[in-house]
Amino acid sequence: MSFDFGKNQTRFYDALRDRGWGFIRYDVTAPREVFRDGTRLYAFVPFIRTSTFGGQPHTTQAFDIALSVDGGETWKFVSIGNNPTPERIRLIVPSYSGQPLPPTREVQPTDGQ
Repeated sequence: MSFDFGKNQTRFYDALRDRGWGFIRYDVTAPREVFRDGTRLYAFVPFIRTSTFGGQPHTTQAFDIALSVDGGETWKFVSIGNNPTPERIRLIVPSYSGQPLPPTREVQPTDGQ
């Protein structure tokens, strides 16, 4: 039996949606700086995400790490959550040596809330 990541993710998010979870908005700001990790490029991307669960809105400020293996032509995004410790970042970017993270507060919702 093989592991089907896409099928498992679909099942996971379908179960959340069936329980009333969903995104309301996802506001992202451009990264301030792009760094090099060997042959890869990476950047810290702050965002504010608002979702609902049980009819209640929940807002989170956190980071993604944007990764590119083709010189910035295409990017993949990995969430590092709202507590981006150096140890957690090094799981994704082994050469990380303490480059500063941009502030999450620079992203502001655009709908007047």
